Amino acid sequence: MDAGNSWWGAPGLAEKSQGAIVVEAMNLMAYDAMALGPAELALGAPVLRQRIAGASFPVLSANVFVPSRRELLAQPYTVLTVRGRSVGVIGLTGGEPVSLPVQERFRKAGGQAAPTEFPAYRSACRWVDDDLVVLDPAHALARYLPRVQETADIIILLSNLGSEANARLAEQVPGIDVIISAGPGDLLTQPWLGPGQGTFLCQGGASGQEHPGELLAEVFVQMDSAGRVTQCFGAETVLMPGVRNAPEIIELVRKYRAQ
Repeated sequence: MDAGNSWWGAPGLAEKSQGAIVVEAMNLMAYDAMALGPAELALGAPVLRQRIAGASFPVLSANVFVPSRRELLAQPYTVLTVRGRSVGVIGLTGGEPVSLPVQERFRKAGGQAAPTEFPAYRSACRWVDDDLVVLDPAHALARYLPRVQETADIIILLSNLGSEANARLAEQVPGIDVIISAGPGDLLTQPWLGPGQGTFLCQGGASGQEHPGELLAEVFVQMDSAGRVTQCFGAETVLMPGVRNAPEIIELVRKYRAQ
């Protein structure tokens, strides 16, 4: 799974291909789900629709809205079956893009009225560009969480709001079992259990990492017979030069370098 800010934003083949190479690589690695991050929003709605259509896994965001179409850009959640358990995965997108070469495209518009289909979001959204709005994450989570709880044994949130904001979000909207966090904050591969809300939080990547994408965080969740999460622990693998590259990925990089 991926909590976002992975398709675009750094110089290289990802930027040159507008994220297409990353989507293909994630397809080869058989990802289960990803949340859209601010870096992905820099691609703009038309390109994002192409990338989402090209992904063989669900791309999620419960709070990126397209005003011209009166609908969410991506699906808000998905429900996976893992070892006989139903796992609900919800995606949330953070607000401000960080260190992007097209940062001048972004503008704030505080106090804008929200779409009429989302009355609870009134004055709680931020315009990203002419056709994308980031809605208040807490309201979006509260809207979709009950729907996921109807069918899922465990709830995972993929969110790039950052570790501190995600911890506060777990207090505002109870019912999340595990948060896979990205964005601002410290690396937290050993899941931290938030006091009071019973939500485990893990952050395997952080804004400003010297070598992004070189750390694989693994989270193991243990459940009892009633479907309650009883334990959560983590491990990390640093993808150093000694880790052999997959032939399929090497060929993919060669293909894009030749273009």
